[in-house]
Amino acid sequence: GDPSLPAFWALAVVGKMKKRELAELTVSSDLAWGEKGDASIGVPPNADVVINVELEDWVEIVDLSASKDRSLLKSTLAKGEGWERARERFECDIDLQVTRGGEVLIPSERSVFAVGEERAALNEICGDVAPKLSASAALSKLLKNMQVGETAELRLDDERLGSAKHGADTRFKATLHSYLKVEEVPHTYLAVTKKVLHDPTDMFDRPNEDSLCKVAFKVFTVDESGVRGDLVEETELTDFVQGERKVLPCIDAAVREMKKGERSVISAPAEWAYGSVEYEATEGVDRPRSRVEVELELLDFVKAKDAFEMDISEKLAMQAKKKEQGNQQFKRGLYKEAVKKYEASNRFAPGDADFQKAEVPESELVEMRAGVLRQRVACFVNIANAQTKLGDHNAAITSCTSALELDRDNVKALFRRGEALLAADELERAKSDLLAAARAAPKDRQIRQLLEGLKAKQAAQKSKDKRLFGGMFA
Repeated sequence: GDPSLPAFWALAVVGKMKKRELAELTVSSDLAWGEKGDASIGVPPNADVVINVELEDWVEIVDLSASKDRSLLKSTLAKGEGWERARERFECDIDLQVTRGGEVLIPSERSVFAVGEERAALNEICGDVAPKLSASAALSKLLKNMQVGETAELRLDDERLGSAKHGADTRFKATLHSYLKVEEVPHTYLAVTKKVLHDPTDMFDRPNEDSLCKVAFKVFTVDESGVRGDLVEETELTDFVQGERKVLPCIDAAVREMKKGERSVISAPAEWAYGSVEYEATEGVDRPRSRVEVELELLDFVKAKDAFEMDISEKLAMQAKKKEQGNQQFKRGLYKEAVKKYEASNRFAPGDADFQKAEVPESELVEMRAGVLRQRVACFVNIANAQTKLGDHNAAITSCTSALELDRDNVKALFRRGEALLAADELERAKSDLLAAARAAPKDRQIRQLLEGLKAKQAAQKSKDKRLFGGMFA
């Protein structure tokens, strides 16, 4: 990209030669030094040339700017290893030096920097290196593009970045020694994070739901400023079935993302620890309702069977188990978790192929089919109830429709769909469902109450329409 170099350089050398390669290039004058030649190296005008080139080494330069305007150029000074790169939250062990126009702003020193953090001291010393780009953000951008063991320099072009106030380019020189992975634990709604202290590189498998897990852990309190406090609980070995919430919810959720032999630190707010509605306190033992850090090691696990591996009796048992777990979560007010359990129950429901393979009398088979159908319908209705509690009325309508496709006269499904339609102001459809439910269960108080609510809404809508259109034909 250097315009001062002859054209043959980009055509025959850059990207064409290997490291330590020696080549002889025969170059026509128009691709060499042209009409002017170069007297300083003895090339006359309009001269074809023969050049011996040995490529000893090169420095890889990558443009990290969003617009590719060469305002943020990364130079690789020493290569590292591995394909994985640091991501947001990763804690990086680095050497860092920052200079500007030859002046050392930050001398080379070793420190830990979390990708994405805004470090006040760094920003204060360097100032904003560009409009809307802090020094911390620039360093994060560099670290996200480095290998472990790599040394690199990021040059921020003062003029191209529109920040000529410095009068000189800012340069970050960093060596990335290592990093600790810090990741959000899925299904905790961004509340729980996991920092990996030891990552077994020869292991890949992780527990699935209902795996039997063996762990060791220590639980520490964490104060409002993030400082670790007292050791609250410790165990060298305990086992539990994932998903049954027999341990702290943050531990139960985190093991799904761990490998055998992995050691991690789990950070969780009180509602995912001893302050959770799912936590069952040991009688006489008082636990602090505060943020916690858990040093957690997954010693071993046995994966649960997937549905396709189960026979019909196992599927029936799991269908019932997941439905009951959903009921428990619903009672605790954990409606999102309840929906997941009810959906799992329906996934385990035996299908036609399972019934065809079942070696049971026909009379039992008929009853089994009916029982599976009842459970599926009940789960769809329960899902709708939870979705209504969450304010997702359209999802609730869809879930009830799924129930009614299996049992078109199901009163609870008609009632719940009517309830959701009423909340969504679809009054005519709500009326149809609620009247059908009332005909099937004329003494049901909840249905009558909803019908009264429907009448009130219809009256209010009629009054509103009268005010809006009443004067149009006077």
